[in-house]
Amino acid sequence: MREVYERLLRFADKDLFHSGEWKLLEIHSAGDETFADLLAYRWRNASECALVVVNLGGRTAQGKVQEAEAGGSQRCAYADLITGNQYVHERAAIAREGLYVRLAPYQAHAFAVSAA
Repeated sequence: MREVYERLLRFADKDLFHSGEWKLLEIHSAGDETFADLLAYRWRNASECALVVVNLGGRTAQGKVQEAEAGGSQRCAYADLITGNQYVHERAAIAREGLYVRLAPYQAHAFAVSAA
């Protein structure tokens, strides 16, 4: 648990969160109404991108986060600093359909987003 908090604190201390552009992102349905329990926001500057998605509800929620892609490469990597997992997706698919997320109640993703 200590390691997770240390990673999150280092992540949150980046200049990106102090001088980058912040944006609240839209989330669309992934087949049910639970997307309404999700909140997503992004920070971006010339060299970095971060994405945070939170399930504020008391049930498992899923949705498709819009404008979640980063950079000009064909693939985007999403490194989750909470779980340590990394996901790679085609940029064009994310731009077209959104980034699918599924979170248990009161859980979150804290992604460092980069070109893959």
